[in-house]
Amino acid sequence: MAWIRAEKRSAVHEKCDRAYRYLMPVFPNPGGDEYSMSLKDTLEAVREYYVSRFEKALAEYMADPNDKVYSEAAILDSNGEPALAEGTLPTPSRADFFIFKSEGDPVRVTIDTAKQLRFKRIQTLWRSSAVRITLRSFQWNGAMLKVTCGDRKIDNWDPLRKWFLRWFKEDDPDLGKLLGGVHFISDPEYIDDYCEIMVDFGTAPVKAFSELFDTLVSLGADTIEVD
Repeated sequence: MAWIRAEKRSAVHEKCDRAYRYLMPVFPNPGGDEYSMSLKDTLEAVREYYVSRFEKALAEYMADPNDKVYSEAAILDSNGEPALAEGTLPTPSRADFFIFKSEGDPVRVTIDTAKQLRFKRIQTLWRSSAVRITLRSFQWNGAMLKVTCGDRKIDNWDPLRKWFLRWFKEDDPDLGKLLGGVHFISDPEYIDDYCEIMVDFGTAPVKAFSELFDTLVSLGADTIEVD
């Protein structure tokens, strides 16, 4: 399995001069206008905007025969098990890439975009519920969700953790292939009357996003904003 141990990641972090972010070129929308799309089409477009750049970076790294490239590798602890975050959601996480060169420590690479796909704000009710969904321009690998549940707070986040683990996938992808899974989720953090959750959807399909909405609705959400 192409899993990277947590201590290897720490070694990379200590050598900050060797770490970098891979910024793909971004082109403005035609005419500078925002796109106007349905919720599903918008989610598909935002995913494609990011994943196409991820695939391009993967192909470029794999083209170097001197490098060994692990994509979407789960971070492991010293016992070889997925390293779990501390807090409300004890969840694992994945790196975008680890590149092993012939000499030196592995380099961790994060795929990001300098900008994001712009579209007009979308407001709708989720499926047959009365839950209002608001979608603003966001990044697939850094979606910030703001959730309100009336005047109460969610005490049991286990359904959210189960959603994440289902889409995290058990095994790493084969070399040169996409995982089709999520990479990271933050602990829910309450700020005033709403809760913030950040999700890196990695290369997961739009179905993972819609199932996240379903999960939040089942937990009692009455509004969900994404930006």
